[in-house]
Amino acid sequence: MKTIALVKDINGFWKVYQPLLIRYGVGVELLDVFQSAEQARLISSDYDGFIWRTKHTPSRRNLARRLIYFMEIERSVPTFPEWKTFWHYDDKISQFYIFNRLRIPTPATHIFFNREDALAFCKNTDYPLIYKSSHGAGSANVGLLQSKRQAKAYVKKAFGSGIKTYFKSEIQKDYVYFQEFIAGNSGDFRLICLGTDIISGFFRHNRKDSPFASGSGAFDVSELPMELLNFTAEIHQRCQYDIMSYDIIRDQQNQWVITEMSVIYGDLTHTVYDQAPVYRKSNGNQWELISPELNRHEQFIQFLLKKWSLV
Repeated sequence: MKTIALVKDINGFWKVYQPLLIRYGVGVELLDVFQSAEQARLISSDYDGFIWRTKHTPSRRNLARRLIYFMEIERSVPTFPEWKTFWHYDDKISQFYIFNRLRIPTPATHIFFNREDALAFCKNTDYPLIYKSSHGAGSANVGLLQSKRQAKAYVKKAFGSGIKTYFKSEIQKDYVYFQEFIAGNSGDFRLICLGTDIISGFFRHNRKDSPFASGSGAFDVSELPMELLNFTAEIHQRCQYDIMSYDIIRDQQNQWVITEMSVIYGDLTHTVYDQAPVYRKSNGNQWELISPELNRHEQFIQFLLKKWSLV
């Protein structure tokens, strides 16, 4: 029997995935990779797949990065997430490199690892200006600089004592990440691509106290614009990813732009992912609204097992 190593993720997805994998005739070995003996078993045993739906907590994200690379690249074991989709997870700077190389439309972004370069930029740029830490989700570590004075103070702190982030163990230090503030967006779209033929998604409203932060917990699951589906599919194809979520807004010219992407998205408390409309590619660039026969978890597991030739 083929066997998959399934990590007991903190969100509890493993409890959903284990019975699904067994139903498809696949053996499951549950692992707590923070236990020395179980981590040793993972890196020394033979598996037919490895799944860890990790979280962006630094200790978990960083260990996942090591183990996913080791399992996929060093041991040739298929993994979820794939290394190609995970190495830039919760890392906005790395994502910027990808967007820039692939010429993916994004808000104007400026990253500095040099204090003087950053100060010179602040002297001549337009305000307001968004600042972000490279790490963080749910609009954590994101804010708005209203003036040159605020921006200079922010830069000096980043290149001085450092800036506290959501996680105490992770200080933003010796870099700044600035992004153009695009007015007129009351929120953003979160679209999820599963392979090349399935897209689901919804609209996330901004927080009432922030005209740029989507962590309000308020969603709209209305049907999605066809042009948005086509834009997302084209970006997904350009990136050559299997599974990915994209956060999308409109720029000042009313064109779609990507702000961030993440191969890990949502948790079991977010029912919006179950309620979101699902589209299947039909003819050419046409997308058909469907009622999937499988729930999103079984759809995900079936997709992986087919890709890994385990069913």
